[in-house]
Amino acid sequence: MALDKIRLSMLYDFYGQLISEKQREAIEMYVNEDYSLSEVAENIGISRQGVREQIKHAESFLEKCEESLRLLERTKNISSYLNKLEESVKNDGKAVKIIKEIRKNITFD
Repeated sequence: MALDKIRLSMLYDFYGQLISEKQREAIEMYVNEDYSLSEVAENIGISRQGVREQIKHAESFLEKCEESLRLLERTKNISSYLNKLEESVKNDGKAVKIIKEIRKNITFD
């Protein structure tokens, strides 16, 4: 597929509720459960080509969402800043604890 599975999984985490149920089902199996296109097709009862088209359309839509909203990019930036902040205050146990609490609430780290 055009997007690598890791990026697709991250985009799905942010914007997955915006795609159709069939697309969510296909992506869940293909990306998160690591099924092949043929296995997904067998499980949801459509052709392999149909699965490929569902995923391709979903990829395109999820990428357009990211282009507009930049939630994935912003989350990665915040995570990077938290890493730098944690390094700069590594001897301050209270600050490190707060940073770790913030990090728990960020999807990707």
